[in-house]
Amino acid sequence: MHSSSRYGQVALCAAALAIMLTACTGDTGATGPQGPSGPGGQDITAAAKPESCAICHGGAAVEHQSVYNAYTDATKLSASVGGVTCTSNAPAATFDCTITLSITGTDGKPFVVPFAANGTDLDVSVLPQKTVYAIQYVPGTKTFTTATASQFSVNAANFLKGATAGSYTLRNAAAKFDVTNPANNGFIYGYFAVGTTIVPVKGNYKLYPDVYNFSWIPTGVTVGYTSTANVSACENCHGKPYRKHGYRMAVVPGLADFVGCKACHTDQRVGSDHVWQQIVDDPAAWAAGTAPDTTKYAYVASVMNDTHMSHAMEFEYPQSMSGCSTCHAGHLAEITADAKFVPATCKSCHAVTANTTTQAGRAPALQALTSTAAAAASHASIDFYTAAADACIGCHATGNTGGAPTFGQIHNGFNPKIYKADGTRYADNIVATIDSTTVASNVLDIKFKVVEPAGFGVDLSTMTPTVVISLYGYDSKDFIVSGHNKDDLVTRNLECVVGGTAACTRIAVVPAGTVPGAETSTFEVTADLAPWAAMIADGTIKRAEILVMPTVKIGTTTLALNAPSKTFDLTTGAFGTSAPIVDPAKCNKCHDALGSSFHSGDRGGSVVACRVCHTTLNGGSHLEMQSRSIDSYVHAVHSFQVFDIKDVDFSNPISKGIYGLKIESTYPNFTLLNCESCHVPGAYGVPDQSKSMPGVLSASAVLTNGDRSLAVPSYVTGPASRACGACHRAAKINENDLARLAAFNGHTEANGYMLDNSAGTPSVLSGAIDLIMSLFK
Repeated sequence: MHSSSRYGQVALCAAALAIMLTACTGDTGATGPQGPSGPGGQDITAAAKPESCAICHGGAAVEHQSVYNAYTDATKLSASVGGVTCTSNAPAATFDCTITLSITGTDGKPFVVPFAANGTDLDVSVLPQKTVYAIQYVPGTKTFTTATASQFSVNAANFLKGATAGSYTLRNAAAKFDVTNPANNGFIYGYFAVGTTIVPVKGNYKLYPDVYNFSWIPTGVTVGYTSTANVSACENCHGKPYRKHGYRMAVVPGLADFVGCKACHTDQRVGSDHVWQQIVDDPAAWAAGTAPDTTKYAYVASVMNDTHMSHAMEFEYPQSMSGCSTCHAGHLAEITADAKFVPATCKSCHAVTANTTTQAGRAPALQALTSTAAAAASHASIDFYTAAADACIGCHATGNTGGAPTFGQIHNGFNPKIYKADGTRYADNIVATIDSTTVASNVLDIKFKVVEPAGFGVDLSTMTPTVVISLYGYDSKDFIVSGHNKDDLVTRNLECVVGGTAACTRIAVVPAGTVPGAETSTFEVTADLAPWAAMIADGTIKRAEILVMPTVKIGTTTLALNAPSKTFDLTTGAFGTSAPIVDPAKCNKCHDALGSSFHSGDRGGSVVACRVCHTTLNGGSHLEMQSRSIDSYVHAVHSFQVFDIKDVDFSNPISKGIYGLKIESTYPNFTLLNCESCHVPGAYGVPDQSKSMPGVLSASAVLTNGDRSLAVPSYVTGPASRACGACHRAAKINENDLARLAAFNGHTEANGYMLDNSAGTPSVLSGAIDLIMSLFK
């Protein structure tokens, strides 16, 4: 076993972590579920044993994915409309309409709809979702009409078996219009779902193994609706095919995109989720449980309003809501036209009241935006709650002489961190590359450059790129030296801001090799690896990961750019490659540009770039009972574990309410079981512990004003416990469930190791790394 002095950097880091955790949380690990007898006396040789997770759970990841795939696989249930008839109920202004249906089951045979034991109702356990609408479309206004919308009740009284198996007639004896008359521009839309939900889900989502949506349009009718939103945008975050609530398709055979949604979310439907506006407009009343003012927050439950409000006010939307191009690419001119600049549009994203307690990151309140000296007088008389539809257009229309900006000038639809005003993506044009690396006498010489096309217009001469180098241990995918860490508690190990004001210790800039330029800037740095020479000599360290973050700013805005990284083999002096685990393009489907919404924008392009700093050597500084490693961090974040829980003021009803809203959020695929929403296929199984080192989990936080039972010390644990356990622990942390958390930790200890690290003794981590990794040499 290596002596602890060989891990001087790791030792100092672990000690510093223990000090920081004690200072931040006050947790000494004196209570709660414990590992072996304690860091002072535990026998690492006896306690740290290989994880046996793969023995029982080797197929768990495949099982996770297969459950999700069962939800998204092509449906086998199908329904076809044989015909529709309507007869007048004159003198009543209603119609007796009948739909003839044929339904085929998942086995390809006629589907027999079962009835419940009472003989009057359908068996909802077999056919839980069953809704059919008749809707009118008004071509002149491009709207869908609530007044005549007619729903066919799919129950025993109206849903009758036909002469042959799988055939049925569905009746509405008092439909509000004759859907068969082409002059009415009507159509039929319906959906069925079979079976029980395949996974437990939260919120208004239900995932069924088989769903079918269908339509019928009479001859001579064209539903000429074209949405300004793109279904592909919904699919980016919510999976393909996109099904609202899990069973209502955005793309329905025979209908244009989103028409199926409009059948329910008509252009006059009265909204009922007034609490969305209350959350951001009057969080104190919301947190107190006061019923929202349905007059003040009255709205139409159109597709636009329900989508904007839920994403801007309730959900953990991972981008700026001002990035309209995310959902409306190709339609920005339409959605920012003068006619769209009405209070209803603004209130679909913005609160009205300029309160100071709205959750950070939400769209600013309209009162705050109009309270500037230039805008206050002209907006003083406007009550945004009750303002008429033409309240804005009088001043903000194109060509008005008053100088008020148009809707398109206020919102060009592009996130300024990611795009130029014309929609050109910065990361596609400003490109950093690591061109060469050499090593001699444990000194790396690294040359890199940042280039943009001629005339692109961003000045690169003032950029201050950051170089970070982390060192892999034991031929694993993890780092035994983090370039980002401060092992002397003062300076970063191997990190330097080139051109910055802070002095760099082990990375030196080569002046002759650094040439700032407006369109091409070249750089050369050297990195001294002498402190780890012994570990390089004995083969503990063989590779380095070199990362360049091309920090380019326009004003104070850091542009979202890709940060290149390369794996450099210290023994051969050549660049190497490794199999990808996560596809960053999948991350960007939801985030648009990695780093731009939760870090500085210059950290995008690769999850390896994240791993250079997010190593297994540290516990999660912002996430309790998790590792700082990227697998633990990302899994916990997408399980909606809350950052910095010790800073949540649970005595404040608003803070407590926002915390509750956060932990009740749902991954946008409606379940976490879609591993391939981030991972490349085949790269999300139980970690190979010969390729992933032991790591540190942080201690639980001590809450001074919160009711919680969790009191858990810092642990050193294995890669499966760290990565797979991140999701499982997060769920139990969110539920404040000590019993289940203790049982889970006990299970991972019995089948691997959970070494008590509450005192931050350096030998706990270094000893575990030495012992476990020596088994795979």
